[in-house]
Amino acid sequence: MVKIPITKIFQCLSGNTGLTEEYIYSKINQNGLRYEVLSGSTMSNRLGFIPNCVLPNNRILKVFENKQGILVARKGKAGQMTYLPPSKYTINDDAYILNLRDEFKKEFDISTDKQEKYYLLWFIHTYQNKLYEYSSNSDNGTWNKGSFLKLEIELPLIEHVETIAELYEGCQQLLDVTQESIEIIQHLRSKNVDTSNISNKGEVPIGYFGQIGHLFG
Repeated sequence: MVKIPITKIFQCLSGNTGLTEEYIYSKINQNGLRYEVLSGSTMSNRLGFIPNCVLPNNRILKVFENKQGILVARKGKAGQMTYLPPSKYTINDDAYILNLRDEFKKEFDISTDKQEKYYLLWFIHTYQNKLYEYSSNSDNGTWNKGSFLKLEIELPLIEHVETIAELYEGCQQLLDVTQESIEIIQHLRSKNVDTSNISNKGEVPIGYFGQIGHLFG
């Protein structure tokens, strides 16, 4: 294995101060290319879309576009990482985005999008618990970027990176499907099903719920 400073692997984009929900809403009718605003630790915690603009502090909006990366929560679930597929993003000051340096990709012959994704997923799987260590212990913890940037990690052979990444991605897909199923079941449990027009004396076959499930999705 090769040991390498984290600063030689990743660039770290910090968030935009002043990028509040109120400010995003104020730009809702403004024309132009729009960027999805991310915050916190998960892809579900989104604040909408905003065009490239000048923020209230007179700084130009920092954006992350058409590259793969890792969203890192700065507050709340501090240190939690989420993979970002290529798209057009921006972040508020509750998050950071990591992406592989061009120099690192060149040195380790990372020449395809798939190889780059493998490295990002491998890092999330291997170092998620380590990143949590850089968070304060308060109820609304804050992630310490300065401590993270002092980290050195061991870089395994590409074969190991690919194996771990594929296992992680498979588990994540299974987790997403499971979570979606749980949400559908919880939604169905909150509904009252009218069986008065069903010919089997009010007994509802299990398959019936499968047929109507899409109505509540």
